[in-house]
Amino acid sequence: MMLQLLLFCLALFIFVYWVLPTGISWYLVKRFRVKVRIGRISLPYLSLKNVHISKSGFSVQIEEVCLRSSFFTTEVTKLLSIYIRDIRINKDIHSRQDDSYDQDSYELRRTQTLAGKASEAKGVPDFRQTKVPASIITFAQFMAVHVNNISVVLMNNDFDPGWFIHATAKELHLDGSIVQNARVLLVNAALSEAQAKMLRHCSSRRQSLENLNKIRPCLGEVSFDMTLDASLFAQGPLSMDTLSLVINNAKSVIHGGLYEFLSEAKRRTSTGQPSRRSTQGLAPSKRSYDNDNYEKLAPIIPKNFNFSIKAATFSAVKENSQNDFSAKLQSFQISGKFNSKVTDEKTLLPSMLAKLGFHHLDIDTKYEKLLFVEQFTIDSVLEKDIFNLYVKLKTFQIIYNHSEIYDFVNNNFLARQRSSEAQPMQLIHKQKSLPDHLDLDTAVQSNLRANQRREGGVLEWIMQRIVVKGCAELFNVSLLMKLEDEHIAMSVSHTRFLLEQIEEKRSNLYENKFLNLLLNQRQWSMELMVETLWSNLGNSINDTNNLKKTHSPGSPFFLGVSLVKLCSYANTTKLDISVHTFRTEYSMQLAEFVVKSMECLRQYRGIKPKNMSGQSHARPNAGLTLSVQPSQSSTSLRVSVKVKDITAYFVNHHNVYSLLSFSELNLSRSQSLTTLKLEEFQMAIMRSMTASSLCLTDFSDVFATCKMIRLEHEQVEGTMGKLSIYIPGNMEATWNSNLHMHLLTLVRDMQDLKTELAIPASSVKKTTPKEGFIVELSAERSTIFEIKFSDRHSIQIFVESLFFSQKERCIIYAENVFVKIDDQHIFTVKELDLQSVPR
Repeated sequence: MMLQLLLFCLALFIFVYWVLPTGISWYLVKRFRVKVRIGRISLPYLSLKNVHISKSGFSVQIEEVCLRSSFFTTEVTKLLSIYIRDIRINKDIHSRQDDSYDQDSYELRRTQTLAGKASEAKGVPDFRQTKVPASIITFAQFMAVHVNNISVVLMNNDFDPGWFIHATAKELHLDGSIVQNARVLLVNAALSEAQAKMLRHCSSRRQSLENLNKIRPCLGEVSFDMTLDASLFAQGPLSMDTLSLVINNAKSVIHGGLYEFLSEAKRRTSTGQPSRRSTQGLAPSKRSYDNDNYEKLAPIIPKNFNFSIKAATFSAVKENSQNDFSAKLQSFQISGKFNSKVTDEKTLLPSMLAKLGFHHLDIDTKYEKLLFVEQFTIDSVLEKDIFNLYVKLKTFQIIYNHSEIYDFVNNNFLARQRSSEAQPMQLIHKQKSLPDHLDLDTAVQSNLRANQRREGGVLEWIMQRIVVKGCAELFNVSLLMKLEDEHIAMSVSHTRFLLEQIEEKRSNLYENKFLNLLLNQRQWSMELMVETLWSNLGNSINDTNNLKKTHSPGSPFFLGVSLVKLCSYANTTKLDISVHTFRTEYSMQLAEFVVKSMECLRQYRGIKPKNMSGQSHARPNAGLTLSVQPSQSSTSLRVSVKVKDITAYFVNHHNVYSLLSFSELNLSRSQSLTTLKLEEFQMAIMRSMTASSLCLTDFSDVFATCKMIRLEHEQVEGTMGKLSIYIPGNMEATWNSNLHMHLLTLVRDMQDLKTELAIPASSVKKTTPKEGFIVELSAERSTIFEIKFSDRHSIQIFVESLFFSQKERCIIYAENVFVKIDDQHIFTVKELDLQSVPR
């Protein structure tokens, strides 16, 4: 009896520890064609120890696989729960550089021969008749998977130095359930404390001790927690109802050696054989987009989807473990609804509602803040082929510090780019196959361009079927630029842009392809509204109420309210601009800032001032690529501009202020006539500035005034046009030596600015000039002109009903001319009529 018991125990031991694992491994190999080796099986809980799985280059090692059931323990809610502990996945990544060019040529000929069949076989997959497999429904209803301690290693040793990706996760849970009378399948997946790192091996080439100290193995890392919830219909055809993906505590770090590593990898891979992508590019493409494509994909498109990221951070770290810059995002979310059913026969696309938004985005550099966005949202609705878009941006602040930003760009991009361009001959011995196949690359590029022109793309296919309407609003947008010692601040409190389209058609097209796709021969209207746009040199000003009333010295411009309307009417485009309160200032401080800005811009471009004129002479016809002859499809533009309360301040290097102001400016332009009307024109000067703000009443030394000036320019064949100037009211002007010197100084300051900017003169040869302007000047009332030599001596000239004309001859006519010297009447001329000899 004891011997039988021992034999039974021995047989049970052999069956459990050898026969059963071997049998399970044999079944998995036959059933799934996966190589499986099970170390042993432990009891009383059925668990598999030391499991090794290999397939397609993947090697999976599992410490323990344990099965638990709700029949035996209350800790488990499912009928069968699978617990996996300590899983390690390894994979060696190999490139396909060993493929010969003959094989690619054979595949190219084969692809061209079977292009028609391949295009049909590789079309958009059809999911309309797909059903959820019964095994997935059974698994979701009765089973769950819990994985602890996951480790994944992807190794690449094809080039020196090699790299690998190491990813880990603490827990992974997969669960599901069937609800609503087995009609809805719920799927849940949760991944916690996931982390991935990209590391590189040390180069096999001999390195100096200094370079070894600089090399850091970690190139980048990312960590996050993720939760996935999905629901789909378990009965009938496949149809996904909801999909929700939430990522929490996302953190990514980019180390300093990543850009250099990627540049080296790109340089090594680009010297190899032509890729399969190039051979596929030569094959004729027959892909097209139609209304049936999205119907095939509609079952797997969720009806309600949500993707969100919470508490995300991103940072770039140098080799010395110092942050170059970092970004923090409080929340990011994409949500929407999709309805694939089309109820209206005229509707071509399904209905869709989507929303994108993020809150509190902070980007900081090493020393200060670079960007801050409080809120950004995009709401879009597609219904009955009408796409409505609403964009909102609230509190957008950007700070540009040139010394810091340029150092970052120069150290990470420009320096390496210059070093690679300085040594082009070092790659010649590696580019053995490249010169022999340049004709292939050229053919690939030309074929791809031809396919794009012939087929367009999915975006063009969509744009041809929808009508776009939208609104974009920006609140509290500000910019601060720091160029060493020069600072400028700009801000706008509110900006709104509207786009409307109606079904009424136009008979012509625009020359721009994008405009034709967007507007598609429909009548349209655009509107841009800007409130309180201002800038200030030096320290920023936050109190905009004072800027609305007075001018602050050092403020280059201020715009109160502006409304721009651009719309189509028949075959004409109308532009209406309305501005209230516009002020601008030119000063030496502004000139210094402009010069400094150009110097900073040349640092990015690598342009020297001495070479600019040489480059402009090298290609004199570079800018003459567009024809100036109007085509039949072009539309005429009608312009109407109305600006109230215009003030311009000009400050020379002696800190003398010159004023130019208008109470109202009206500009209208039609196809052949342009009209400009100026009301309450005034020019003044202020020699000493002591206050912190300025207004018109502070300028007591007025040297030019006029109630209204009207200018008309009419196109006349054979000439540069006819210019008519009408002055219906009185006009007064005063000139003296001090005014002359201050204005001359101002002009020379502007000329010096042009010289420092090194603006090249136009080298385009001018055509044969036409005849000059036809000028007509009419001043109906009195015109007073005074020249002051000193406080005691002056000359005053009074002219009534002045008329001047320059056409075939010059004509000057005045009814009365009075001349005073030192306030004493000298002589009077009545009905003055001067005419030159005809040309």
